[in-house]
Amino acid sequence: MWAVFYKDKPFNLKSSNTLTNYPGPKYKKVSFSNPGHAFNLANKLNELFDVKDFTVVKLTAGETVKEE
Repeated sequence: MWAVFYKDKPFNLKSSNTLTNYPGPKYKKVSFSNPGHAFNLANKLNELFDVKDFTVVKLTAGETVKEE
């Protein structure tokens, strides 16, 4: 699993329609099973904001949690 991080931290990417507030903002994906999609998004955001702060992180370890 690969994710795009901003300044080494995860973030939510929100989009909204300025013409109407219905149904509200939508959250776009920032984690992918394919690294190519993550690199494309990171490059697009870096170009859009003229920064190099968006990076791709490979998520390899994790803790299994159960709903209580």
